Amino acid sequence: MLYLGLGHRLGNWSVVPGRLWPLGVGLPAAGIVLAAYRWRGLPPLAGAPPWRRLTSAAFSALLAAPALVILTP
Repeated sequence: MLYLGLGHRLGNWSVVPGRLWPLGVGLPAAGIVLAAYRWRGLPPLAGAPPWRRLTSAAFSALLAAPALVILTP
């Protein structure tokens, strides 16, 4: 979804042929469905230290903030 939003912000969608648009949406959607299907098979992370979970969440938020700024008009 980030790529779609970023592409929309960058403009000029007419350069990409319309028959490729469903492919650009369908492939990431299929990847998300496949990842959700395989999620159960992942080993549980039994007892990761709280600082590691907090660091991971903070790092993700730090990376997401510029994307939010770019995509918000």
